[in-house]
Amino acid sequence: MINALLYITMFLFSLGQLGRISFLNQQVNFYLYELAMAVILAVSFLKYRFKPLVISWKKVRLAYIFLGYLLFTLLINGPHYGWQRNLVGSLYWGRLLFYWLFFVYTYSFIKRKHLIVFIGLTVISSLVQFFLYPNLRNLVYLGWDPHFHRLFGVFFDTSVAAAVYGLIFLYLLIINTNLITIVIYLVFIVLTYSRSAYIVLFVTMFYYFFSRRQLKLFIAGVFIFLTMLIFIPTNFGRGVGLTRVFSIESRLTDYHEAISVWTKNPLIGIGYNHIRRGQGHASASYSSSFLIILVTGGIVGLALFGALLYRLAMSSKHAVLYVIFLGLMSFTDNILLHPFIMFLLASVLLVSDR
Repeated sequence: MINALLYITMFLFSLGQLGRISFLNQQVNFYLYELAMAVILAVSFLKYRFKPLVISWKKVRLAYIFLGYLLFTLLINGPHYGWQRNLVGSLYWGRLLFYWLFFVYTYSFIKRKHLIVFIGLTVISSLVQFFLYPNLRNLVYLGWDPHFHRLFGVFFDTSVAAAVYGLIFLYLLIINTNLITIVIYLVFIVLTYSRSAYIVLFVTMFYYFFSRRQLKLFIAGVFIFLTMLIFIPTNFGRGVGLTRVFSIESRLTDYHEAISVWTKNPLIGIGYNHIRRGQGHASASYSSSFLIILVTGGIVGLALFGALLYRLAMSSKHAVLYVIFLGLMSFTDNILLHPFIMFLLASVLLVSDR
């Protein structure tokens, strides 16, 4: 039963933002695949009770300390906010707990065959989007950027899409799968026109090949990547121009705002997740996962987050590669705390070393 439900979960996950349901002016969102996750978690709990929790507590106690601390920041700052803001913040924290519990209970069930479903469907949906739906102009009123002639797939955001494509690319590279599929995902990364993804992928691949003493392969990969950059079209406006500066200016403004909020309560922050910046899908976010934790959890929260990432990087043979890639990308956008990335990262970690 769980096997069939995991296939359904991966199918629904492959819908991306198409499977999203929003409330309270997009301040509260959930996805159809999370409903399937809830069913799997309920079935697993009825079968295994508290045994997986006991095992995970002994192995990864830091994760519970981090979640407990974020709950503490939410509760202690609660009196400063209205019921709606506290409710939304509680739901954000609840999602973190929910995802953690889901993978605690399903770590032995998720297999490579389940992930392959998502990988295959993502190729199809990405190609359909790029050729038939080249921009999000009709959704600008909801807070989405138009992303003219860029590849954003069903994720509606080029940074998140680049993180997804990059994570899959690294996974496929590690398991030495079909070369054509690896190249396809490399092309997908290029077509997002995400310069931060380009730089981070370069750094990650250097680490990967340097640690394996295969620098010749790294040089060959750089040559292939640069060749792709030369031939991709850049005549669709400033959104695809690799020398554009408006996105950098926007991020700097965002960083300044985040630091300004953080200085009001630098030790424990304003509480997870009390960030509210108007309306829209990104109203509870800043352009960095680390800034989000710093603002909501203070210096203590950021220290715990960093320690948890280090623990995660050391958890398996290839985990450090995924953490480097997503961690560096999270300096320029909210990647590590995005639900799509949390789900995909946990899935990849569970199957990559099997």
